[in-house]
Amino acid sequence: MIESIKLFENMLDSIILSAWVIIEGAGMSRSIHSAARLVLSATRFVAEYTKGINASSHIGIFERAVFFTVSAVMITSLLVCVTSVAGPLDVKVLSFKELDVSRFNEAVDRAVEGGKDWPTDAIKTVLSVVCGEVSAVEIAIKAEANRVENPDSVVVVVARDGFADDSVRGDWYKAVLFIQEDGTWRFKRVLRAFRCYRGKSKNFYSSEPCI
Repeated sequence: MIESIKLFENMLDSIILSAWVIIEGAGMSRSIHSAARLVLSATRFVAEYTKGINASSHIGIFERAVFFTVSAVMITSLLVCVTSVAGPLDVKVLSFKELDVSRFNEAVDRAVEGGKDWPTDAIKTVLSVVCGEVSAVEIAIKAEANRVENPDSVVVVVARDGFADDSVRGDWYKAVLFIQEDGTWRFKRVLRAFRCYRGKSKNFYSSEPCI
């Protein structure tokens, strides 16, 4: 039985180490990353405390085995939650490229002249002009206006994931728009980054091209 406990200890140590590697390498938001580190640190403390209990303690071998099993289950549940909760907007952006907005604004001008209605919606303007159509498994959008009523400036972030491509997994855009007197939107800044299926940008968005 003592050998079985030692085996549990070694297995749990390996699980904790692997969990740290996954959490540190996964491109998740700061809040999710902090929560994952907190849970894993608590689990590690319990594991170390349990290993330090003397064999002659009132806690027997069976109870120690239960402690190790519960700790392993906690870590596994943590990793499952992290991978399932994190979406495209939770992925870190390490670097980005600023794009020339003149061609985007020219496209909006043409749409206004053609009687299109989407230039009056900031999010639709970003999706129609900047992002373009692409086959993506998941798309996430976040918009923040400078004020609740009658905003004249808005920041739109679009992140897409799961491209049907052999190198590019997804992309990320951050657009700053301002409103015109006619109620249509124009671009002030547009930032772009990519996430790759392999290479350095596998777990992050980056300005580097995918190979």
